[in-house]
Amino acid sequence: MKLAIVGTGRWARNIIASLPPDMELTAVISSRTDLGALLVPPRMLYRDVDELPFDDLDGIIIANEASKHLDDVNFIRAETPMTPIFVEKPLSMDLLDAKDAASRWNSLDPTTPEGRTVVLVDHTQLFNQNLIELKAQLDG
Repeated sequence: MKLAIVGTGRWARNIIASLPPDMELTAVISSRTDLGALLVPPRMLYRDVDELPFDDLDGIIIANEASKHLDDVNFIRAETPMTPIFVEKPLSMDLLDAKDAASRWNSLDPTTPEGRTVVLVDHTQLFNQNLIELKAQLDG
């Protein structure tokens, strides 16, 4: 499975480190130039999501600045409506914007590509309630 990640900060690196072996990170979107090991071939560096080779991706991870999440999701959905997107929380810094986007997406016809796009907004293990509870049980 070929993936792209938008962002290279701390949370993006946590997500990259947790990817299973069958997921190949082939594209990195960042304005940084000091990425070192993150750009081990065949990973390509792009400056913006509009440069991504969408036809060659099976999924996209968004883990950049939270203020850009919703714009990036909207752009990606327009360019490649069937590509699954994982967004490191939050979807938007504005609750009304997030609710509006979710409402628009949920109202789409599920028989169309736009209506079948998967957008998962979640967070890494640090704040996952199920994992917190499991850890508490194991510690007990």
